Amino acid sequence: MAPKAAVRHFPVVVLSVLALASIADGQTPSIFSADNSSAGTERLIYGVDAGLGETDNATLVTTNKVSQTISTVDADFDVKHQSSRLDVDAKGNFVDYDYLQGAYGNELLGRFDGVAHFGLIPQRVTWVLQDDFGQAALDPFAPVTPGNIEYVNYVSTGPDFALRMGGTGFLDASVRVARSTYQTSPFNSSRVLGSLAAGLQLSARSSVSLNGVAER
Repeated sequence: MAPKAAVRHFPVVVLSVLALASIADGQTPSIFSADNSSAGTERLIYGVDAGLGETDNATLVTTNKVSQTISTVDADFDVKHQSSRLDVDAKGNFVDYDYLQGAYGNELLGRFDGVAHFGLIPQRVTWVLQDDFGQAALDPFAPVTPGNIEYVNYVSTGPDFALRMGGTGFLDASVRVARSTYQTSPFNSSRVLGSLAAGLQLSARSSVSLNGVAER
């Protein structure tokens, strides 16, 4: 269900004028990056870079190709917070493209994925909020150019219940209200989802359960 960030495909030579490592992608941090991961349950990692690129086919066509100089500014972050009641995990990466000769207008592409758990009753009742944002192609059979991209967002929220019965019995349930939003396509929708699982914990790593899922 989560949207995927659109991928640009054109021959390009990039000159980086400022680079700060994208730690969220597992790269080695530079001296310009902020990394508080040593705090254990607190993490803030971010990076910013700017560059200048050149392409000989900005419109991705086979004839009448258009050359273009493109300036880019990129920012990414990775945030993690965990406490007795609140658990937040969010990652994002966004790139701004500026076509200096005017082949296209200014274009912002990116992706965000975040989830937060708030313990109403710790280890028993938890409220969950999740959001996923990205881009998708309007026409999957056409080149992915700025005129063929739309923003897509999917957000859901609702409670999780974890009940224990006796030494090994458990009853888990969740309810979600979700909303899908498309910038252009007529696919906006709302959903209600629910799940229920009843079972026995056989060991620390194994369990048997009967599960049911409903969606409207």
